[in-house]
Amino acid sequence: MHDLSEKIRRTASGTAHLITPWTYVLYQSLLPVLVATVITAILLRLGQVQEVLYGTIDLQSSSIQMLWFAFSVFIFAATIWYTSRLLVTIDAGLQMPLNLRSGLLLSDVQRAIVHLPRILGALSAALLGSVFIHAQQSWGMRNLLTTLMPWASTLLPLFIVMLTKPWSLRSAGACMVWLLVLFLPMFLVMSCLPDRFNIPVLSSLLAMTYLPILLYKATVNRRSLLRKLNIIVPEANETLLFEHAVRRLAGLFIAAVMLFLFLVFGAESLTSSIGSAAIVMLFCSSSLLLLCALTLCFRRLGYHVPGFALTGSLVLLAVYFVLHAQFGWSPFKEVPGEEVLMAKSEALMLPQIQPAKEQDIIVNAYGGGIRAALFTATLLARVDDMSCGEFGQKLDRLSGVSGGSVGIAVYATLRQEYVASGGWPADCRRHLPRLAHLELLIDDVLIQDHLSPVLARMLSIDLLPGIVPQRGQALLNSWQDATQKALGNLKAQQGPEGSNAISLFALARPITSLTAGVAPAPKIYFNSTESASGQRLWLSNTGNWGDGAGRQGKLASQFQVGMAALHSARFPLVSPSGSFPQSDGTYKLVDGGYADNSGAETLRTTGSQAGDAGKHWINIDGNPPAVDCPTLEKAKTQEAWSGLSALFAVREAQAGLAVRRLETTLEDVYVNIDLDKAFSHSISDANHRCEFIHRLRSAPLGWYLTKKSAGDMHIAISEQANRICEKLKPLCTARQNLLY
Repeated sequence: MHDLSEKIRRTASGTAHLITPWTYVLYQSLLPVLVATVITAILLRLGQVQEVLYGTIDLQSSSIQMLWFAFSVFIFAATIWYTSRLLVTIDAGLQMPLNLRSGLLLSDVQRAIVHLPRILGALSAALLGSVFIHAQQSWGMRNLLTTLMPWASTLLPLFIVMLTKPWSLRSAGACMVWLLVLFLPMFLVMSCLPDRFNIPVLSSLLAMTYLPILLYKATVNRRSLLRKLNIIVPEANETLLFEHAVRRLAGLFIAAVMLFLFLVFGAESLTSSIGSAAIVMLFCSSSLLLLCALTLCFRRLGYHVPGFALTGSLVLLAVYFVLHAQFGWSPFKEVPGEEVLMAKSEALMLPQIQPAKEQDIIVNAYGGGIRAALFTATLLARVDDMSCGEFGQKLDRLSGVSGGSVGIAVYATLRQEYVASGGWPADCRRHLPRLAHLELLIDDVLIQDHLSPVLARMLSIDLLPGIVPQRGQALLNSWQDATQKALGNLKAQQGPEGSNAISLFALARPITSLTAGVAPAPKIYFNSTESASGQRLWLSNTGNWGDGAGRQGKLASQFQVGMAALHSARFPLVSPSGSFPQSDGTYKLVDGGYADNSGAETLRTTGSQAGDAGKHWINIDGNPPAVDCPTLEKAKTQEAWSGLSALFAVREAQAGLAVRRLETTLEDVYVNIDLDKAFSHSISDANHRCEFIHRLRSAPLGWYLTKKSAGDMHIAISEQANRICEKLKPLCTARQNLLY
């Protein structure tokens, strides 16, 4: 046995000569290196992430999200440095190859242990800063020079600082170098972003440029600073035994748990102010701290107990299979969401209602996340404002899917309260108002960051198996908070009589009381999909539900508008499946776009050919066109995931078929509203139009748009609102020059 051990040791000693001090330290730091690489690649490659990063310094918003993002990048880079240092410091002698344990190589190892973690931390901050600057220029035409600018503006100053010795600052040459370090990023950033050059934006970009330098200098000089504060710290080249580092490992675990709890219990308003990008960075920092502590523990056990990791994994796997097979234990079974809004204690009132006028308009709205919600709600509100409210009085039926359902819910809710407050002034047609009140209310609700609260729950509590997921509730709360805030602003603008008539129930209102301020109320359908059967299932303000198989039932008396909108808009990943209990069992509902992304099929099956004859039909598709754009067509031909592409293609085909079926039952006006027509009329240049399309295709995970993208959508909305007014003359003939 001794001879075998000696032979293994000699073999290991021979192969160890291939390992240099720097490669050894880099190998030990593989975990933080891998995490930093993956995060940088994700932030750089996904267009959705680029939209989020672009929005952190939106000119029309506060700089709070930018400060949070800079802070989270600093925390993440510091985590990379610290975890790397611990991985190569704790029990370094036990893991080190024999050829590195003595002589000059040992001093080289100690030098690598000191410097490489610092380099990794500062380099990760520089790469993230480069990705951030890259996102700010992603809206313009790029060439090789402008593509390299973001990387040069962060990496070059960092390399200069690393290569400049502190004592050399006394020389004239070093002063010139430092002047170059200070001013080079400014000139690079200015040349990158000529269209966004202003003091707040430039300050944000330069902050990201100098953040890696700040981190590097902090890690280099931290010992001298701590000693000035009379804090005893070990020497730079000192290694630690596991027994002496237990306190540090416990600190890592506590820090990870604190960040985790922050994401779990942070209020929706707080997480929205933090921003999605910062939340992801904080989650990655928390995960890396926890993984580092676990890695060091398993490494220690694995060294003293050969085969511990493999044996322990097999034992845990065997225990799981026994419990699962014999006792039905399923900790990873999907748990559907059970969302509900807390209703206000105020009583439901019977507010002022407009009498209906020849209800001959039916509307269906496609799904598409916040993009479809904004397009649908704002378009309906603008035509309503342009007609002084007569458009809403003529609505007969509305059917929405996913984001289209959210848009209809927000429009109908806000219109109901706006009418209750007095609505459009009596002299609306004679005196052109300078503001479109209903449209502005809708903008206040939907041009918000509804993604950050979802990510905060998705990357924390929803990762735990067997717990009712909270990200759907966070999304619903975010919609509700924004709607209540808009209604609160409306109350503040009204006199006592109008203010008292406004209810703050918002989306917590029972669905049967949703009238859109019209009597009799238009019928509103929110379309979802029943996951077990794949059938389309609709929920209506008539108090009923039904599905594609012909089954129908009654909704609970307190079933809320927000719950119906969420059931329709359970966007994959962002929202969990939803629980819908009925007398014959509990249905599991997912996004309505799976069955029919148009909502047209519900309009066809809930109407009759005789009853719908002569009615006006408005088909609203708020999704960017996939054709008539060379850039998008080229990207589509390079699509690698053909199965996923086929899934989306089938969904579009089903929606198109539903629209064509409905078209055969209608004999009068058919107004097809989509972004393709809107941009074709508004932007004649194909390349310029493609830029707009590219922006609007980057709605991250369905529930976030920058104000830049929202402004682009308003261009299309304005064009299409005029088309509707042209078709529905004389509904709003005198109102087409509405000012905003």
